[in-house]
Amino acid sequence: MRIAILVFAGVEELDFVGPWGVFKAAEALGAKLTVELVTLTSGIHVAANHGLMFHAGRPLRLGECASGTTAGAAGAAPDTPLPPDAPNAFDLLLLPGGAWITGGDTGVRAAVKDAALLDYLRRASEAGVVLASVCTGAFFLAEAGLLKGRRAATHHLAHGDLPRYGATLVTDRVVDDGNILSAGGVTSGLDLALWIVERFFGAELCRMTEEYLEYTPPRSQPIM
Repeated sequence: MRIAILVFAGVEELDFVGPWGVFKAAEALGAKLTVELVTLTSGIHVAANHGLMFHAGRPLRLGECASGTTAGAAGAAPDTPLPPDAPNAFDLLLLPGGAWITGGDTGVRAAVKDAALLDYLRRASEAGVVLASVCTGAFFLAEAGLLKGRRAATHHLAHGDLPRYGATLVTDRVVDDGNILSAGGVTSGLDLALWIVERFFGAELCRMTEEYLEYTPPRSQPIM
């Protein structure tokens, strides 16, 4: 299973680090998955919401003149343009939140203005990719028109915003609506990632992952 986590300027740190840690633990315990961080910027360096500076694996390549190069790839010349990512380049794409609550033009509010990204999400959905959001990452899906008539969760301080996109708000930590998964605020991303492990790799591997992490989410989850 190929999992990608989208990161961007102003991303909420725990929204992506939590699920990343869950997926890597599950992989170490035998889950047949890969997980990578992909960014919207032309480079790989990202400044998160609370000041964490880090680098992603590579840019998400959205258009004909895709960002990124093959520098360092075996047999490839440096600075050779890479082809765009296919809509089904990943089996699951996770969308963290960040800075939506502040109301400024940063974080998710800035990132959702990327028309190429929204188009990519729509095409990925049509291609059968599972799209998962954490916290206010739900607004990537909402802005792409993918939550209309769907059930979804988000951070409690954004509950008033989500129904404006035609979504049915569910005030729970994890919501499974088929190919659209969503989680409530921040730490709910841990619960979502564990549910993804259980859904795709089974209850026993999920139990082992929880035991390793010393974290057990509420067993009433998810809402389906």
